[in-house]
Amino acid sequence: MSRAATAMILEQYCETAPSILRPVMRAAARALSPYLRSTSAAYLDAHFRDPRLKALLASQWGDYGVPPSKSAFAMQAAVVNHYLKGAWYPVGGAARIAKGALQEIRRAGGEAIPGMLVETILLNKAGQAIGVRASNTLRNRSPRTGLRAPIIISCAGARNTYLKLLPEGARPAFAGELDRIEPSLSAVSLFLGFRESPASLGYMGENYWVFSSYDHDAAPCGEPGDGGYYLSFPSLKDPTQDAHTAQMIAFVAPGRFDAWAGSTWRMRGQDYEDLNERIARAMIARLRERHAALADMISFSEVATPLTYEYFQNSPRGAFYQLPFSPERLDWPFARCRTPVGGLYLTGSDAMSCGIVGAMMGGLKCLAVILGGKEFLRLMWAVQGAAPKV
Repeated sequence: MSRAATAMILEQYCETAPSILRPVMRAAARALSPYLRSTSAAYLDAHFRDPRLKALLASQWGDYGVPPSKSAFAMQAAVVNHYLKGAWYPVGGAARIAKGALQEIRRAGGEAIPGMLVETILLNKAGQAIGVRASNTLRNRSPRTGLRAPIIISCAGARNTYLKLLPEGARPAFAGELDRIEPSLSAVSLFLGFRESPASLGYMGENYWVFSSYDHDAAPCGEPGDGGYYLSFPSLKDPTQDAHTAQMIAFVAPGRFDAWAGSTWRMRGQDYEDLNERIARAMIARLRERHAALADMISFSEVATPLTYEYFQNSPRGAFYQLPFSPERLDWPFARCRTPVGGLYLTGSDAMSCGIVGAMMGGLKCLAVILGGKEFLRLMWAVQGAAPKV
């Protein structure tokens, strides 16, 4: 697992190296792990016989949203390898990540403008990116504003960047291939509030993956929650919280909510509200099967669907992890920081790998591509020096 995870990182960071070294790095990555471009299922089939054991070992696939038959084993290895060292949670909740980033941006003389919807990447006559055109959604779509910069870095995802933000005539040759790729799975989330702390029942902030069968490929095909769910306790992870919460997540196929495509938040009609109510009842019933006392503590519940994620994140069809991490992804030209458009770079999870850590490393990778490998090593050294010793 460690070799495959290291091989994936080496392959991903080929882009940061001088062009003369990239073939050597790719060869080293393939030599390090022969399963670099295998599916998780292929690896498990080659090493295990018992289908129940294979299902158990693959049960963290929800951390990147692709079932074992389609996922890259390298991504599965990276997730497992990561959690072998434990996990972390920001004191003060997830909002602390944004607040910490904003503090550093301002310290460097920059600014973050909330509510700005980028509509188009601006290009000069030579086809170079020179800025963006945006409108402020917090002010009833105030007049469009042109923002100019020598370098444009997009964290909107490959699909949004190449298929929506670039002018149609400037889209790269691979745009058609990108458009044909199915987005990663989306999910329904059930946010729960409790009358008292789950710690009174013995919960300590751990995460649960609960499945109804050993067939992971069938998990996202039924009604939300029927194929399984993820259960987490944010409030128990955060010593600053005095309210008691949990979150259930169940993956669903992207087309499950297409009937409401294009609708607006809180204006989707009674049929949608009724569906949300049925989803909440069904997921709480699933929770009760294994955590009955916890279900009895619930005092509040609210559902978020793929439409919620699409509305607030602009993620196509509510895709939870943007580009799916299949073996082919390691060779996709649109899953890289460099773009065919001069002055335009891609960052975030699509440029590296899924999840919070993947998005963070995608940012470091993008900086390394722009500033050079030596600067990347300096940044990594600084990050390691600033990290708390545990």
